[in-house]
Amino acid sequence: MVIMDRPYTHSIEKLMIYTRLPLVTYKAIKIYLSELYRLRDLDEEKLSRYKEECFREVIRQAFSTPIYARIYKRAGINAHMIRSIDDIKKLPVIRKCDLVGLKPRDVIPSHFNLNDGIKITTSGTTGKKLTIYMDLCGVLKGLVGLIRVLKEHGIDWRKDRLALIVDLGKGSAEERYLGSVFSAFKGLFSFRNFQILNTYDEPRELFRKLKKFNPSFIGGYSGMLSRLAILNRMEGCKDFDQLRCIISSGFILDDNMRKLIEESFDVPVFDYYGATESGPVAFQCRYGSYHIMSDLVHIEVTKDGLHFSKRNTGIITVTRLYGKGTPVVRYAGLSDVVAVSRGNCKCGISGEMIKKIYGRKSQTIFLPDGNILYPRDLESAIDEIIYKRGAFNICGIRFLQKSTNEVVIFVVIDDDRSKYGKYFVEKRKLIKIIEDKYQSLFGKGVEVVVEEIDRLRRGDQFVESWVNPLDL
Repeated sequence: MVIMDRPYTHSIEKLMIYTRLPLVTYKAIKIYLSELYRLRDLDEEKLSRYKEECFREVIRQAFSTPIYARIYKRAGINAHMIRSIDDIKKLPVIRKCDLVGLKPRDVIPSHFNLNDGIKITTSGTTGKKLTIYMDLCGVLKGLVGLIRVLKEHGIDWRKDRLALIVDLGKGSAEERYLGSVFSAFKGLFSFRNFQILNTYDEPRELFRKLKKFNPSFIGGYSGMLSRLAILNRMEGCKDFDQLRCIISSGFILDDNMRKLIEESFDVPVFDYYGATESGPVAFQCRYGSYHIMSDLVHIEVTKDGLHFSKRNTGIITVTRLYGKGTPVVRYAGLSDVVAVSRGNCKCGISGEMIKKIYGRKSQTIFLPDGNILYPRDLESAIDEIIYKRGAFNICGIRFLQKSTNEVVIFVVIDDDRSKYGKYFVEKRKLIKIIEDKYQSLFGKGVEVVVEEIDRLRRGDQFVESWVNPLDL
């Protein structure tokens, strides 16, 4: 069965007459057809009206969810006080710690059937793991956001060969989302054009499987994509002759990393920004602008007690505008520092944009002079060593800030020269290069200690800090 490029939703009723597909498949088709083109079809005024309608429904759900109801009651807020998105600032900001460790019934609306909910757990990279619940239609709406991104870059998810390198851990968002969409569409599509790989598998094994599959598109976490790009460059591989586009997610994609991946695979690389709790948030169009999916999320930046010198910069605070499970309203648990902007892009997509993503607030380095280094700054420094100096035998790095005057850098170094050839740097020399690079970045008032470790453990944070910024 073939679905036309821009069909009409009223044809769903006719489809139900002539086929015997499950009800969930009909719902999936309807969501797909109604959601896919909205950002392009609606102008700013119509998009604003659509957001208001979604927002009112989300607020109704939040006030019927026990944890939100308790928080709002303590703040003296009732539902009649929130009539539009303009009133959202009256609501308290919700942090991850407000939702962690609660019983299922505390985090879902009173009318939501828990048996119909899809249980999803965050990775825990910002602290403790959080469990939320989604309805199937909400999951499908989130996935349509990803399909939009593919379409913007000329990839047809039904015909092209797609390789997705994701977290397949039990209960992860990717595992749940993919399982749901494959079930919903299994009566229509075979999905033989998909290759699903686990980002925690050994890079060389993933690289071997990718070469054999020869995809048109690769999507995955930026760290793994960079390792694959290194392997591709070292082998001088020419097997990816069908590849047209790569999309990165999950961590900061800085200029050095982007350049390495693009030059290695000889295709453009774009970034996709989202989270388990929020779903899709923003993506880069073909001109490189980060477009917020304004029909799916409402974005604010809040200060959370910290000082940001630049206007429109702060902690990203998300309100998800769809789904009937756990509400996400003024949620600051993504913990990322971003700068937002408004303007026109040549691509013609409506809505706000993200100007820059600095990285996790909880993974920043606080310097003695009061300055702050974000994950983007730390990542750029190590990427410069890896990609510009050709030190491909650096396999991992993390930071521990013990005080404003002391930072320990843990680094994983592969000492097997035979794997890397000319892209190998001897261990002792490499440790000295890393120490000098970060000493220059942190300044003379900070003691920098570099320690070699065997491996990074799953769940290790890029930066762990013992410094409380409120004490500074």
